[in-house]
This record gives sequence, C-alpha cells and structure tokens, in this order.
Amino acid sequence: MNWEQKNWREEWDEQMKTHPETLYPDYDILVNSKPYFLYNATQISQFPKPFEEEQLFVWLDAGYGHGSQSAIPLGIWKPTQINYEQITLIKLPTNGERVERYTIERVYRKHRSVISGGFLAGGEKVIRRFWTFFMKTFLELLDQHFVDDDQTTLLITIQR
Repeated sequence: MNWEQKNWREEWDEQMKTHPETLYPDYDILVNSKPYFLYNATQISQFPKPFEEEQLFVWLDAGYGHGSQSAIPLGIWKPTQINYEQITLIKLPTNGERVERYTIERVYRKHRSVISGGFLAGGEKVIRRFWTFFMKTFLELLDQHFVDDDQTTLLITIQR
C-alpha cells in the first residue's frame, strides 16, 4: 500500500488516494472478513432452527445507505424473496452492463462500485461455501498485489 501511494498509476482515480481501502490494511482485512463473520454466525447461532429447514442469515452494515432514510424501505421487511440456496447481495446501478464486464482493472483504485458490500444473505450451507470461495479470491488477489475492499473481492468472486 505504501508502494502504491508513492507510485500512483495514471489510470487510477486520484480521489481514491485518500480512501481507507488504499491507506489502511486493517480496514481491508476487516471489511473482507464480513463473509467469515456471517459464516461464524451460522456456527454459533443460539436461535432454534425451524423444523427441517435452514436458517436465513443476513449481514447488514450498520452504515448501510450512509444514514439516508431513502435507502431503507418503509415498513417491516420480510425476506420472502431470498433463496436459502444462493447468496443474495445488491448489485449497484451500472447502466445495464453485466457484472462480468467489470474486470479488476476497471474497478481497482477507481471510484466505482458495482456490488454493495453492505448486504449479504443466504442459508447456512451456501454461506459456508460462499465464504470458502470468497476467501480463496481474497488470497489470490493479495498474491497478485491487489489489496482492496470487500466490494472488489465480491465482484471478482462472482465472476469466478
């Protein structure tokens, strides 16, 4: 990260130089730990399981929507549309472009988010599997000298 700050590439957005994901390794470790925290919750949950059903687990960032009331729907939210057998997350507006078009070069050190890291949901089994793939992607990105937040890791995990 220090090397990046001293050797900032021309194709990277200048405003990203001051973002926490470019300055603080601890921040990147913390935000990339969300899938583990979610998996860990499936392991230590004290809530009774519904008979012959999986429990639904949801990660929702405390700062989701940056405090804007319009980001939170009115009324009581009922997760009836969430499939327990797949991870549910939020894709941000990309003018109709497919997620696959956003390569690491198009998002790394760019002021662009394709996937929100503020919401993850799924059943117990799929969360374990997702966490395994996410961690593999995170470590591969580190090996390639890409240190970034969970939004980038989520995007690359989806593409793989």
